[in-house]
Amino acid sequence: MIDEKEIKALITLLDDPDENINNHVVSKLLSFGPAIVPTLESAWEEAFDPILQQDIENIIHKINFDALKKELQEWKEGDRENLLDAILIVCKYQYPDLDIAKVKSKIEEIRRSIWLEISHNFTPLEQVNIFNHIFYTLYGFKGNTKNIQDPQYYYINTLLDTKKGNPVSLGILYLLVAQQLELPIYGVNLPQHFILAHTKYIKEEYPQDKDVRNNILFYINTFNKGLIFTKNEIDLFLKKLKVEPKPEYYLPCNNARVVCILIKGLIYTFRSIGSKEKVGELESLLEIVNE
Repeated sequence: MIDEKEIKALITLLDDPDENINNHVVSKLLSFGPAIVPTLESAWEEAFDPILQQDIENIIHKINFDALKKELQEWKEGDRENLLDAILIVCKYQYPDLDIAKVKSKIEEIRRSIWLEISHNFTPLEQVNIFNHIFYTLYGFKGNTKNIQDPQYYYINTLLDTKKGNPVSLGILYLLVAQQLELPIYGVNLPQHFILAHTKYIKEEYPQDKDVRNNILFYINTFNKGLIFTKNEIDLFLKKLKVEPKPEYYLPCNNARVVCILIKGLIYTFRSIGSKEKVGELESLLEIVNE
């Protein structure tokens, strides 16, 4: 059980001029973990010294970030089939107070709306057309073309709130709903883009099975209202980029790879705006997930 008096006493020592004492206090506070965050937040509100407030903020962030890394490690070592859990962990990096139940409820609402209209007797193309109509027309999701690299548009909670996202967040949300509907749709790591592939049937080993190319029915561009296209369009896209057409640019990838794509996108955007600290932290998250 946490002794609040001890915590508060330690907080009062944060501004001690002796560096050794200060380091000891910070180390001790960090050792308590997430349980003391509410006490730290209260102390921040009561503090009038901006330097002390900054010290408290740094400790809260470090505690939350350490907990985040632990969660992501547990996800990688555990049930990696649950992509949503990993995506929410990454969202909590930027939004530590994220209302996870609210996010899951919104996704479930979308899933149910599509489920009520889709029949297993429909062809894959008919199913995706219904999916697209509900996802883009009824719910109003669309690509944010004005500032595609803004970091906030990588997070699905922002997408759910604003209805605007970039290729990664739109693709991930679409994929999450498709997974919950048990549709054979997978992410594809196309250079400078993230698309989806609709296969003939669900197969767990697809992400590692290069023969799956013969079982891909079509691809889906979620950034362009679910536009359906074929391998030929990918060939042309890669030719335009002057990129060698490697197999991985056509094949489904597993959940861990999807999480890596999300984190890499965030690293790129934060690096472009000069946020070195966030880049370093995100790289440590990428190292946990990367295979």
